[in-house]
Amino acid sequence: MEIFCRHLPDQIPEKRLKKSFDEILQDVTYECRKLSRGCATLTFCDARKGQTLLDRYGPQRLPLLMFGKFILLSRSRNSPDQFLLRNLEETESKRRQRGPKSVITDISAPQLETSFNIKSLSCGLWDYDENGAVFINYFRRNATGHVVFGRSCLKISLIATSWPYSTQHVECDYSILSAPIYLGDSVAPTVTFSLESAPRLFGTSIMATLQTMTIKDRRPSKARISSLDTDHRILAATCFVYQLTLMQSTDLQRIQALKRERHIPKLFPWVTPTIQPRQPYRDIMTSFLSSLDRQPLPYGMKYQLQMLVWNGVLSPTKVTELFTQAHQIVRRSGLERGVQVFQALAKKVQYAGPEVNRSEFDTVMLAKVISELEAAARRGGSIRLELGEFNPNNVYVHKATVTPVGTYLYGPYWESKNRVLRRYASYTDYFLRVEFSEETGDPMRFDQNASLDEIFQGRFKSVLKDGFRIAGRHFEFLGFSHSSLRSHTCWFMAPFTLDNGEVLDARNIITQLGDFSVIRSPARCAARIGQAFSETLTSIEIPRRIIEISEDVKRNGRVFSDGVGTLSRSLTHRIWEEHTPYAKLKPTVFQIRLAGAKGMVSLDSTLNGDALMLRRSMVKFEASDLWNIEICGAGSRPLPLFLNRPLIKILEDLGVPSSAFVDLQKEETDRLRAITQSPLLAANFFEKSNVVKSTKLPWLIRALDRLGIHYSDDDFVRQAIELAVVVRLHELKYRSRICVEQGITLYGIMDETGFLREGEVYCVYCPTTGETQGKQVLVRNKVVITRSPALHPGDVQLVNAVDVPKDSPLNHLRNCIVFSQHGARDLPSQLSGGDLDGDLYNIIYDERLKLKRLAAPADYDRAPEFLLDRPVAKGDIIDFFITFMQQDQLGRIAMLHQAIADQKPLGTFDSDCVLLAEMHSTAVDFSKTGHPVRRHI
Repeated sequence: MEIFCRHLPDQIPEKRLKKSFDEILQDVTYECRKLSRGCATLTFCDARKGQTLLDRYGPQRLPLLMFGKFILLSRSRNSPDQFLLRNLEETESKRRQRGPKSVITDISAPQLETSFNIKSLSCGLWDYDENGAVFINYFRRNATGHVVFGRSCLKISLIATSWPYSTQHVECDYSILSAPIYLGDSVAPTVTFSLESAPRLFGTSIMATLQTMTIKDRRPSKARISSLDTDHRILAATCFVYQLTLMQSTDLQRIQALKRERHIPKLFPWVTPTIQPRQPYRDIMTSFLSSLDRQPLPYGMKYQLQMLVWNGVLSPTKVTELFTQAHQIVRRSGLERGVQVFQALAKKVQYAGPEVNRSEFDTVMLAKVISELEAAARRGGSIRLELGEFNPNNVYVHKATVTPVGTYLYGPYWESKNRVLRRYASYTDYFLRVEFSEETGDPMRFDQNASLDEIFQGRFKSVLKDGFRIAGRHFEFLGFSHSSLRSHTCWFMAPFTLDNGEVLDARNIITQLGDFSVIRSPARCAARIGQAFSETLTSIEIPRRIIEISEDVKRNGRVFSDGVGTLSRSLTHRIWEEHTPYAKLKPTVFQIRLAGAKGMVSLDSTLNGDALMLRRSMVKFEASDLWNIEICGAGSRPLPLFLNRPLIKILEDLGVPSSAFVDLQKEETDRLRAITQSPLLAANFFEKSNVVKSTKLPWLIRALDRLGIHYSDDDFVRQAIELAVVVRLHELKYRSRICVEQGITLYGIMDETGFLREGEVYCVYCPTTGETQGKQVLVRNKVVITRSPALHPGDVQLVNAVDVPKDSPLNHLRNCIVFSQHGARDLPSQLSGGDLDGDLYNIIYDERLKLKRLAAPADYDRAPEFLLDRPVAKGDIIDFFITFMQQDQLGRIAMLHQAIADQKPLGTFDSDCVLLAEMHSTAVDFSKTGHPVRRHI
């Protein structure tokens, strides 16, 4: 059923409109869509619930007052979209499993009290006695404060008892509650709740509060902290049960009244028995770790046992009781299956609490569960084979996540090899991938309301400098790649002994990678070491004698060949044999790592025998004797081109009419609708998606079609396709990610022949889907070219796409764009400061996106590198890693640029936008120069 809404304020955004209707429609599955001219539609999968709304606020009924206006509701003349209805039905089915709440609520009901005074906060674990669940109180803070039941989280404030904070805050999102909130009685007026992960902790100091009252000081008065005090620090990462004692027992009734509010989690009256521990939690944890170290178990099994404790799955005492089971399963089934069983146990164990029977945590019952999981693992086969051991480029690696409160263990998982993991393939369990993130797993980002200094400069830096101990091994910081730096991840390692008796630690491994002593910039040194940690797909050993180092093509202080070289046909065939042995279309351009060099190499048919030509700009440091070509990427197929919001704004400012984007968006939505009807279109759609393609779903759809079976007959396949379409529609709606069929994305290289003139490119590609397949050469004048990210209007330029003579070596290339080596300035550097060491370039030849004007490309002075007067030490690289995590503002600058460009009459030509584009360039180079953006945003 669809309801039509009129007389809405035009300026009200769709999200706010939906939120307002949510206040009226509680636990009702519906879709709200804002239309133009003050109208909107509400689509219900259950017509009865839509009719209930009309019976109350429809024609001839009580008018609906919203946003200070009377909103008119009536039944729509149009039939609801069937695709939308099907998705709403799926959502409704899941909602019913959670249990319904009231449908219609009175928006004029009085507001309930949500803030209540408390006199203490406790933290501990659930355990059991003969009567049921009991709360073991390992930490108690007797301090006055209050708790607020907010819209999305519990906010607890306490008077601090130690310097420098006057008040401390605990924030617990409702989404991480693992059970109902238990309310005590008049004798014990407590509020007890269990969490799936640690809460967010903050501190407020009087001095910071006074400073923020001044006009010039913009520092936040609140600071993120890792614990409430030293005692809380011991258990905050593993004890997720909190208990508050109310100041007045009568508040229990007021809290119970909140259950009528739809956003409040389930409240359950239950008097929580509380007992004091027999020994401090510090002693319990120390005893567990010491006992674990002494166990004659393989490291992989010890890791799983420590993971159960550090991740808060089971208590240290309970895991100690499982040591016998761990020994037995390793003897019976081996380490691999034992690891598989204990990983499954971590997922199967329920969170302890009053709602779970004590027998579930009895040692005998856990032993039975372990035996059942072991039997299931035997029937299911080897998990390594299931996950892809057939791929020799994969390796099993453990992972740790460091948060403001704790350290959590995961894995082992499959990882693509890098140079270090490939060299020490027999010792991969001595390496650890470490991520620094929020408690929820989200990245730690700038927070304008809270200082993060204590987390970055205190908690995170101490982990990076001191390392940590897992299952008897001490792990220390090793390094990171450029991509992992932006994702706030790095590599740690524990020392190990080679077969020849040589002991390797982090310092020795870095020394073996190459000579970095001449580098004085911590950022650049980290980037050079990081070349060894880039994930590579293949490694081909070559002799040193076939490598030639050539000078770069330079003019006017510009390097036209920055990061690009060539290789011979025979060497290309060797790469094909290792990298793409079964591919129908063989790539001719490769992104590589080789000793201390990095960049792109392309096929040069004029070279004889095995030959590799590297440019001087590709060699970044003097490496060791490892001469292996490592493949990071290859031009195996042309990538699709997608518009985005910043690029659309630039194109609009350069004269492209808005109607062109509307037409492209309509074409995209029509294609997505057709995908759900046609098996062939669905298969072609997924061919362009690397994630779905790896599951062989396109092949399955085509195979079913050949058998006369429509994929929609299978619920799983149908839902997978509908989910992919919904994801694409979401990207289309909120990110303006519009696919341009007459556009491609390709690796860029330089014309080694010198044939191309200034302003010309050679664009060659081989489509893998559609009617036109085989080699295609784009020949057209005034083709739009750019690269991501584009913020400056000069980041979009026009070029002439031309063909080359039949006898030209360029004719042997596929899936790349070749730039001219002539002119005053190389074209790649004009496109968002690009180069040729692996950058991807966007080519648009859709006539609807023709530019009516051009802007001069930006030419920023690169910020000077931060240099030391001595060789770079490990501590300097750690300091840079911390500084980058804390001061990286790339996302904030891009969002602010987008907002201002949409508001200013000049758009991206506005002076503020031009300044932000320059700041964005500085932020992009931060990882290389070590200089963050200094201006206040």
